[in-house]
Amino acid sequence: MPDLYTNKVVLHFKTNLRASDFQLTLKDLAGNVVLALTNLENNKLYREELNLSQGCYTLEVIDNNNYGLSYWAFPDQGNGYLKITDEKDAALKVFNPDFGHGVNYSFYYGSYSLVQEPTIDETIYTYPNPANSLLNIAVNDQSGKLNFRVIDMNGKVLIDKKENISANSIYPLNIADLQSGAYILEIINGKDIFHKKFIKN
Repeated sequence: MPDLYTNKVVLHFKTNLRASDFQLTLKDLAGNVVLALTNLENNKLYREELNLSQGCYTLEVIDNNNYGLSYWAFPDQGNGYLKITDEKDAALKVFNPDFGHGVNYSFYYGSYSLVQEPTIDETIYTYPNPANSLLNIAVNDQSGKLNFRVIDMNGKVLIDKKENISANSIYPLNIADLQSGAYILEIINGKDIFHKKFIKN
């Protein structure tokens, strides 16, 4: 599961002495750029308060020279850092500055209701697990327009479907195009968000 933030967050990006080699973008689930830091100055702290709508976001930092913000073998480049804090600058997420080529970090922002195992089994269950081409999703108390999403372990959304579902029904989700591995099934019903892990053969 991606990290979850319910309150306002602040991005801190402190450049080293190679600021022009870095690119930083923050994109929403649709790929729209909500923040881009360009024409960066050396040895400068960029503090950005993120005014985000509820949803999933991906932060990407790329270093064209593959050294990261801090590298023991290249001390002449200076040192920088990257972190996410609350409004009072208390750290929520601190990234390793020795990241080489870059950082790719996905997170969810906004209010949510999260039901995890074993309570979720009373409302929704999936089978078979592992699954091959179809993942059957049995819903008991859930009904109406449900959003089914399949997310890989890097937080990337691979399947996103909205369906009108009746209570006590079974919805077959086609996962034939997924590669073998572990995934998270996310089911959104209004403000309620459910997560189930499954394996694709």
